[in-house]
Amino acid sequence: MTAEDAAPRSTATEGIATDRYRRLIERSEVGLFQTQVDGRIVWLNSAAARLVGYETPEEFLRSIPDIRQIYVDPKRRDELLRLLEEEEAISGFEYEMRRRDGARRWISITAHAIRNDAGDLEGFEGTFIDVTERKLIEVATSAISSNLNPTDAVARFGDVVRRVVPFRQLSLLVIEGDHYRRLVSIAGTEEPSRLQAGQRVPLAGNSVETVVRSATPIVVQDTGEGRYMFDDKLAEAGVGSYTILPLIDDSGVFATFNVGLAERNALDPETASILAALTVSASHAVRNSLLFEQQRAVVQQLEEVARLKDEFFAHVSHDLRNPVSVMCGIAEMLEKKWETLSDENKRQMLASLARNGQALQRLLKRDLDLALIELGEITYEIAPFDVTSMVKEIIGMFEQSGSDRGFRLELQDSPIALADESRQSQVLYNLLSNAVKFSPRGSAITVAVRTTGDEVAVSVADEGPGIPAERRDRLFQRLSRLDPSKPGTGIGLYMARSMVEAQGGSIVFEEGTVGGSCFTFTMPAAEVGRRL
Repeated sequence: MTAEDAAPRSTATEGIATDRYRRLIERSEVGLFQTQVDGRIVWLNSAAARLVGYETPEEFLRSIPDIRQIYVDPKRRDELLRLLEEEEAISGFEYEMRRRDGARRWISITAHAIRNDAGDLEGFEGTFIDVTERKLIEVATSAISSNLNPTDAVARFGDVVRRVVPFRQLSLLVIEGDHYRRLVSIAGTEEPSRLQAGQRVPLAGNSVETVVRSATPIVVQDTGEGRYMFDDKLAEAGVGSYTILPLIDDSGVFATFNVGLAERNALDPETASILAALTVSASHAVRNSLLFEQQRAVVQQLEEVARLKDEFFAHVSHDLRNPVSVMCGIAEMLEKKWETLSDENKRQMLASLARNGQALQRLLKRDLDLALIELGEITYEIAPFDVTSMVKEIIGMFEQSGSDRGFRLELQDSPIALADESRQSQVLYNLLSNAVKFSPRGSAITVAVRTTGDEVAVSVADEGPGIPAERRDRLFQRLSRLDPSKPGTGIGLYMARSMVEAQGGSIVFEEGTVGGSCFTFTMPAAEVGRRL
């Protein structure tokens, strides 16, 4: 075969190879490119165009005349050129780029220098891949781990999420049994979050329950469809679509990140995948943050208990000191001036001695009962008794003491209860003492007795200022005082609840019908029925 015969075949072979090479480049999932020093792009393949958000290389070349346009920080381009001036090839060079839709992505480049005959750098060619997921995972993990305060940690995590998607709301929910609690909620803009932190919501029937049970993320593309409970509330808060991402440890789903977007159908599979990967990477750091928060809360509770105990012992000492001082003073005067005192003075002093002795006895009995309640050793003598007679006796004690409050007794009937009469007397005495303490002089205190089903209910209502909403959840807690400015130990309502519940009843607070406060406690009705 002559050279002339071989030439056409060689040319044809080269054409086939060129076509194969071109198809290989176009079908590659790796971005391939060539660019000049001035930033002009000579060529790139379809994968490179798609990574930057364009459908075709031609569309990219028409829109981006200078590659520097896609750099978030153009100085990184200068650094890349500087390295290629010194080296023939570099790999693993990373920079953050801006896609066509405004989203940011991290790119890793492997590049080879292109030089002219004089050895000067004219441009470079190579490959680039999207390393956004890996980079964001590193940043997100570092952001959350750097601060153990959940609020600050979620705010830092939010800064990372914004690089992926412009969210409307980002919330961290903590799973607590059959409820979840919104621990932190931040808005994606400068406006405040419209989803309140601290809110505790039942899991049953809502989208969070689905995530907890399946331990997999869900994506809701349109809250307007009402697919889950509360989707309508999210729509009102400006959330068009959202994803719920589980945080998992050995116990299962312990928390979720909820990411809401303003637009509907805004969560493409790539974005949802990145958000899910970020959540997985952040699980351990979030768990540490939550444990820290719990430990801090325990420390604060212990410090509060220590403070309240100090106050309690101070008030107890004060309570005991008053009657003891009075009794000692009277006893000393009687001893020294017995012969000179008139019979009337002696009777008054002895009566005062008796009253203070009874007061001291009540205080000591109260403190002993508190100790028995704490030890779980308090006893009750359960027997039928006339509730109306018990109520009248306690009211009479206050009237005889010269109280300037008026007492009204409302009776539906005369019930017989099955409980410990002395303990129920303590409960009523405590409630009336509080009513007198917190109501204005000359006001009325109403005590109502009624039978409801199998229970006897006693209510004490005053016309005082009432109890602020922020204090009501601690009403029956130990060492919790209704008003720190008023004297008291903060154990009365705690003891009342303990005694009432131990005898099969309950005690509740309600706002009074004419203002003030109303406390109602119940006890079982006696089997012998009622005395009508």
